[in-house]
Amino acid sequence: MCMKTEAKLLKQSPAVSSKLRKDKVKRNGGKERKKPHSDHQRSTKYDLLFFLLPALFYKITPIYPLYIIAISRILATRIILALHYCLVDKDNYDNKLTQKQLDRERSDYLVGTILHMWTQVSLQVVFPGMFFSSDDHIKSCLVATLLSHVLLVEPLYYIAHRWLHIPENMKSMHGFHHLSVSTLPSTSLVQNFEEHFVYVATFGPAFFVPFFVLGHQHWKVILAYLVWFDCVNAYGHTNVRIRHPIFSHRLSPFRYLFYTPEFHLGHHALFNANYALFMPLWDIALGTHREFKKDDSGLLPKKQQDFVFIGHNGGLGHVLTCPEFNVYNVYDKYKFVLPIQLDFLICDIFCRLLRIVASSYSCSRYLINGNKIGRIISIVRSPLDYMIPKRYDAVNTDILKLIKKQYKTSGTRYFGLGNFNKMKQLNNSGTKIAEMVKQDDFLKDKNIRVWTGDSLTAASVYHQIAEIPGLNEFFFIGANGKIGDAVCAMFNKKIHT
Repeated sequence: MCMKTEAKLLKQSPAVSSKLRKDKVKRNGGKERKKPHSDHQRSTKYDLLFFLLPALFYKITPIYPLYIIAISRILATRIILALHYCLVDKDNYDNKLTQKQLDRERSDYLVGTILHMWTQVSLQVVFPGMFFSSDDHIKSCLVATLLSHVLLVEPLYYIAHRWLHIPENMKSMHGFHHLSVSTLPSTSLVQNFEEHFVYVATFGPAFFVPFFVLGHQHWKVILAYLVWFDCVNAYGHTNVRIRHPIFSHRLSPFRYLFYTPEFHLGHHALFNANYALFMPLWDIALGTHREFKKDDSGLLPKKQQDFVFIGHNGGLGHVLTCPEFNVYNVYDKYKFVLPIQLDFLICDIFCRLLRIVASSYSCSRYLINGNKIGRIISIVRSPLDYMIPKRYDAVNTDILKLIKKQYKTSGTRYFGLGNFNKMKQLNNSGTKIAEMVKQDDFLKDKNIRVWTGDSLTAASVYHQIAEIPGLNEFFFIGANGKIGDAVCAMFNKKIHT
């Protein structure tokens, strides 16, 4: 498009103007500048199609290794993500990721796996012996693959990684990965599209060298290597603190041969250090190694829990947004794929089975005002439990059990009722729960406080009125409503005390 035509379009159409400005930015000399990585948006509409298309080669080469390897890698990644959330990030209030980062990583973390499928199907056609040698060669192929990784892949990766940090390459490729300063295990798989091909060339010797040197390689060895590689790579992007001297003492071989998560997190934080893949040896030998420890000095105690917000399950559509199921869906809205009646029924059966082993499940901790910790804890109840009156007593009993358990384990005294747990028909907007606490032999003298959104609103209204200077009397419109009743009751109590 010539400059005159472009200028004319910019003048005539704001919509075209916006699109042109997004797609290209003109600098001095007419050079084009790519959009920054932070503006990256990738459609996943055709990912399933790209995943399935290699099956069309079934008449030319066996396709089962393609899908066994790909599905194994995807499952391994998802399992690691779930375990990392449950065991590490659920209590890590200081590492909450933004929706923008999660959306960006969700759209890209499987791209490498799909690209590998296409690379593999091409190589199977050209070099069938690279995948389908005799099972008798598996052991020798495995040893050769591991040696190739240590002797070739590790130094090649260090060189490639330093090359990717050259400003031009960082700007065009590697900067996309470094948008994630706080990381998830699957951040290890999130790369710029072109960068994936750099890694295909870098990691290729682990497969090619055994084949060209020994004359054979096996797809089962490639499967084991790729799953192992993904797991170790994911481990380097976790938020686990491993500070045992075996990994830090200068005389320990592990200091040089195997990294810790903080070693690689140091690369994301410091940017120009700790380039090595899994073996810090190369950074130590070439002077780019830097000790890095995340500052834990300001963190609140691990077991601190000042507030608990009591929730419940919202159906199968809710389960799909739970980070235990998929951390990337945590900001998503509920999606009811099934008819809502069937959704709730299946969820109810699931909750009944789960209550055999647990009456509640904990969600993430979060920080309040810089010095208090809150947590969402859900009782194991489905939406149907709030629609069937004969179940109400059991629901209220579960709420009381949760309050008692959290006081015993964490000393928590403040509890908010969320969702249907504050329903008027269930417990008169929490009033019945407060009465049950007062009547409980264990809780009655523990100064437990139970609130709902309405009680917080009533408290806010009360304090705003009470702080009006010189006020001796007032007329409260809506005094016969729920909030009005509470405000007037508090003023009446204040007058008499």
